[in-house]
Amino acid sequence: MIASTSITMCWICPETFSNNRDLKNHLMASPHSCMRVICPWCTREESTYRRMTELKNHVERRHAVILKTLQPEFFSESNGFWLSLQPENYKRIVSPNAWESTMAIRTRAAVLSWLEGIKRPTKGQKELESGWDAVIGKTSKSSQNSSIAIRSDTPMSESRFVPDYDEEIEEPQLKRPRCESYSPTDRKSWWIWKCSHFT
Repeated sequence: MIASTSITMCWICPETFSNNRDLKNHLMASPHSCMRVICPWCTREESTYRRMTELKNHVERRHAVILKTLQPEFFSESNGFWLSLQPENYKRIVSPNAWESTMAIRTRAAVLSWLEGIKRPTKGQKELESGWDAVIGKTSKSSQNSSIAIRSDTPMSESRFVPDYDEEIEEPQLKRPRCESYSPTDRKSWWIWKCSHFT
């Protein structure tokens, strides 16, 4: 008797796989890069990583101060959805954490803050938000004509707009020393001036 095998197909290309793990690895790699995530703290230029574990390694090396303020669940694959450059495809591979969860709210805030500072992001705010909206079933204006659009008169959950502040943990604020004047001969004032203007 021959054992039955289930075949999983890639929805982007004609490749087939014997299990979901192989499909996930295929979708992570180039050219699809469906699980590619951004680092919301690299503001000079866009930094992307194939998976959340690579982002975690990067944050440990480059943003150690920020790492201390993050909860371990920030680097979960389910939270990676909010950092993904392809949220629609990412959602098909990994189920994202809930829209109203504290971690999701903080992650979206970090990404939106990053978008304000980055010069040429791969994806704009509207593209990312339309992918995020797929989690709660909301459709963007460009996709309202599609067959999966929901009724526009459906009431939205108020929790989508108002975060639950009882759960929030106050994060320590980093205070930078300020220097009123710059002097190239006074090394201390130069260092304070440099740190306050270029970081």
